[in-house]
Amino acid sequence: MLRLLILVDLNLFNFCIYNVFRSLSIQGLQYYINHSLYSTHFKLI
Repeated sequence: MLRLLILVDLNLFNFCIYNVFRSLSIQGLQYYINHSLYSTHFKLI
C-alpha cells in the first residue's frame, strides 16, 4: 500500500514538473516569436 502511494506521489511530482517546464517553454517560445516579429517589423520601417 505504501509503495503504491509513493509511486502515485512520484507520478504527480513528475507531472507537475512536466507542466512547469511546458508552460515555461511555451512562454519562452511566445517571447522569442514576439521579439523576432518586433525586430523584423522595425527592420521593415
